Amino acid sequence: MTEDRDQLVHAALLARFANRQHDSSAHEAEGVVEVAGLLRDDAAESVAHELPEALIASAAHVIAAQQAYSSGGGSIESPEAVHAALEHMAEARKHIAKAEAIAQVIAVRHDLRGATQS
Repeated sequence: MTEDRDQLVHAALLARFANRQHDSSAHEAEGVVEVAGLLRDDAAESVAHELPEALIASAAHVIAAQQAYSSGGGSIESPEAVHAALEHMAEARKHIAKAEAIAQVIAVRHDLRGATQS
């Protein structure tokens, strides 16, 4: 009976993690969509200027996640602190995805320039 209960608990944890990953992926996609919007409105050069800001924002959310977790005493007994940390981690991933998309724009633009000059 205990083994069945353990399996159910593990299955529930994995399902919760899968849902969280799905939410995180959607959040990351928001960052990429932001870059697409910037590209629609601005030249690639001005989009490239957004890279440092995206990196700084991601680092700020990583620090905020650590602070949120620490505010709960770094304990599993503080689900509110853990939830707040998870929210900041999701925001950090969004900004990292945005930074990666900007870096890809820069790399592709460079590659395209090289291809037309050959």
